[in-house]
Order: sequence, then structure tokens, then C-alpha cells
Amino acid sequence: VGSEMCIRDRATVSGDWVTRMSHHPLFDGIAWNRRESVPMVKLADEEAALGRPVFIKIDVEGHEIEVIRGLRSLPQALSFELLPVDRQNALDCIAYLTERSDWTWNLSIGESFHMVFDKSVDHHRMTDFILGMDDRDRSGDIYAQRIEYS
Repeated sequence: VGSEMCIRDRATVSGDWVTRMSHHPLFDGIAWNRRESVPMVKLADEEAALGRPVFIKIDVEGHEIEVIRGLRSLPQALSFELLPVDRQNALDCIAYLTERSDWTWNLSIGESFHMVFDKSVDHHRMTDFILGMDDRDRSGDIYAQRIEYS
């Protein structure tokens, strides 16, 4: 019941993502036919009130690269969703972040919170792993930690 509920309750602000994903068997039976208004808060506004976050978890169903591009400053660590059928989104996030700083990478599959790699890897290894995934593989979360040089 729990996983069925997760599959049925999908929301996104990305119409393009809905168009791409609605044609994939993974999303059979999901109707993207309801609109709902929810308040959105810019992280930059929250930073002014609460300070710069150390870790940011991004899970916005296909809108991850836009969120990352909108970050005023890079946190020490962040995570974002990896959906193998939409792997280009994750690859775009990795490429964008790598252009701006040095990071180490890891990922967990499903909701296991167990890392795939024994120790963090560079962006080349992470990219190769993602490219080697099958569209039917389970989704997960990519974790990035910024390398601080002294």
C-alpha cells in the first residue's frame, strides 16, 4: 500500500517532465490531470532569515536542474533524485555542479539510505554508473559533497 500511494501521489512544476514521463510505462495509470496551487519559497529568501544551509535535499520531480541553477550559493552538500528513465536530468545536475566546484559523489537506490559505493567517487565514475543503468532500474538519490580546499 505504501509504495502504491507514492506512485499515485506525484506532483511537479515541470510540464515538460510530465509530457516526457507520461509516455513511459513506469507512469502507466498516473493521471496528470489536476492542478493545485501551493506556496513556493525561494531558498535565497530563507537564507536571509535562517542562514546558509549546509545540506539541501532536492526532490522536485524533473525540476532539479532548475532548482540547482537557481541556488545563490553552493552548500557543502546536497542531494537530488535520480530516475533512470530520466537520467539526463541527473547528468545535467552533475555537469552543472562540476563546472562550479569540485565534488565527491555517491548514491542510494530506493529508500534504502545505503550507499552504492563504499567511498565517494568522482563525477566521471558517477556519470558512468548512471549511463550504465537500465530505464527499469529503481530510482534513488544522488549525494554530492563539495570538496573544501584549505
